[in-house]
Amino acid sequence: MKVSPAFSAMRETDDYSMDEGGREGPKEVSQHADVQVSKVLFPNNDPSTVLWLGQTQGRCIGLWRRDFEARTSFDPFRVVSVKNVDVDPMDACSCAPNISCVSFLDGSLAVLNTKNDDISLVKKIESIHDGCESRAVCTASSNGNLERVDLETGQSTTVVTGQSGLRSVCTAPGGHLVFTGSSTGQLGIWDLRQANDEGQCTAYNILVPSKKPLDGVTALCSHPAQSNLLCCGTNEGLIGFIDIRNGADAVISGTYVLSPKTITQVSFHPSSPDNLLCSSADGSLLRLDATAVTSAAVNGQSRSNVWLTGSELAHSLRIEPLRNAAQSSVTSFACQGDVIVASTSLGVIHSYEKLPFFPALTSTFA
Repeated sequence: MKVSPAFSAMRETDDYSMDEGGREGPKEVSQHADVQVSKVLFPNNDPSTVLWLGQTQGRCIGLWRRDFEARTSFDPFRVVSVKNVDVDPMDACSCAPNISCVSFLDGSLAVLNTKNDDISLVKKIESIHDGCESRAVCTASSNGNLERVDLETGQSTTVVTGQSGLRSVCTAPGGHLVFTGSSTGQLGIWDLRQANDEGQCTAYNILVPSKKPLDGVTALCSHPAQSNLLCCGTNEGLIGFIDIRNGADAVISGTYVLSPKTITQVSFHPSSPDNLLCSSADGSLLRLDATAVTSAAVNGQSRSNVWLTGSELAHSLRIEPLRNAAQSSVTSFACQGDVIVASTSLGVIHSYEKLPFFPALTSTFA
């Protein structure tokens, strides 16, 4: 794998740096939220609007909008709405444009509407995890349970009961396959179509991505276009790519040590999926660029399968740091178009803009 210094200059020059043609190049702006931020996301597929969750003292849910007229202002974001909450919000996902689901420390869920420059409560779903840390919307908990929640009725069904806490969860395109990562290092594949009358499933397959004992699976994401491709990250800084084309015979295509500390999140770029974003507890935020993998190496498969080419991927993969290792860790990030927004453990929200993703994207912020 090749490491590129491409984005390092973003911290050495003015935010509005120019390229050789006199055009504005990639830039980074940031603003302090004055609270510990656990999650950021784009609630309506618009990279200028950010929904974030604040924890501990001052716990709240905030809605910010990128203020492009404030070119020389100290604060590049405009505060649109902030709502105080009684319990720490833990995680969130976007269900539809302007509709987001937030999970809380007490195991409850809230469905929020962010339309009309406000955060309004659509529905509150009471505790489904008996006070353990939870995730949404197939929601997993530290007691090993995976719950399937109907956001219309608020009813939950226990899909999986386990002995080890679940650290991560994601679904494949189509929604019937659910993947869970446990604190003991197991990656479970569950097919909701095979649930019994009580809604519970038995594992379709169990994989162990890491050779290190009890290396918890801390991050999971599925490919936006290829339902057979899954990426995972572990507590020991390893990432892996899994071919789930034959669910019961899913195979780990390759694993790579990326960081000396825990991988906190992985995500394929939604419109340029030959790019993978990865954050770590060491404070780094990395872009993995697989566009250099040759078409011949894919053996006639779709270009989207470049991540499953094994040794060819290892030789051609480029790693570009958007953020180098730092004292504050990256707690969450989201990507849309040529923009990535990230939050850190010190409560700072960063926006990385006009990034050169390939195939080339039209800049969101012209």
